[in-house]
Formats: sequence, structure tokens, C-alpha cells
Amino acid sequence: MRTLAVATSLRLSRAGYDVTILDSLARRDWDREHGLDSLVPIAAMRRRIDEWSRLTGRTIHFKHVDGTDYPNLCRFVTETEPGAIVHFGQQRSAPFSMIDRDDALRTHLNNTVGNLNVLWALNDHAPDAHLVKLGTMIKYGTPRRLPPRRRSATGSTTTTSSGPC
Repeated sequence: MRTLAVATSLRLSRAGYDVTILDSLARRDWDREHGLDSLVPIAAMRRRIDEWSRLTGRTIHFKHVDGTDYPNLCRFVTETEPGAIVHFGQQRSAPFSMIDRDDALRTHLNNTVGNLNVLWALNDHAPDAHLVKLGTMIKYGTPRRLPPRRRSATGSTTTTSSGPC
């Protein structure tokens, strides 16, 4: 869960809304897989939610749901009948989608399929719910190494590629 998503959840809870965080917690797995860690230690979701409850007396619910798992996402939407969803469920694409083809594909599938699943779950099971979508607009899968740039006779630059495509 991104810091922004947690902060938004706390703010909505403080304002009196019933808040449930859905998260696959995949980011932590992906960070560990690549030997990465946060600059600032991030407590486990359960600990953060428990601390919020202790400090405020308010409850934030947590469901371990992957946005790419359409049946479970639909089950949640059907059971809770949300009035709104604030959708932060995207893998940060810039760092991971540029590692290699497999990570670009995994990021793209997570973000694109997750987005489509949220849209269709709301369409099919909560058509009156509002959706606030926050996330990256970067293109997925852009390699870390850009092709060489050439300066033309007119002074403009062009990009050339010697890649397989």
C-alpha cells in the first residue's frame, strides 16, 4: 500500500467514512525479489491499522485481494456495495517496468488488468458507485537504456533503434 493510499484511508476514516483497504501486498514481494527496501521503514498493514484504531477508536478494514483476481474483486464489491472506490492499485511502473521484459509485462498486466477489473466490477455490481482513479500515466515497458540520439543537419534530434523491432 502506498503511503498516499494509507494517508487517504486515514483521512477518509477520520471524516467518518467506512474504509476498507484492498491490497495484494505484491509491492513488498516485488521489492524483496529485487533486493529493495524503503528508505523509511514501513510497518505491516495490520500494525498500521491497529495503531489507527488505538489512537482514534475508528476501524479501517483490510482485505487481501489482488485487483487482477476478478471473482474476488466482484465478491468484495457485491458484499460491501461501496458508494465510492479510491483506486490506487497500481504497481509503480517506472522502476519495475524498465528492469526487463518480464517485469515490464508483469507491471503492465497488474496495472492494466487491475484497472479494467475495477471498472467492470463497478459496472456489473455497483453501477452507482463513484470511482476516483489515481496512478501513473507513464508508458509501461520502456527500456532503461534509450536508443542513441543523432543530431541532424538541421539541428533537430532523432532517435535510432538497433533493437529487434
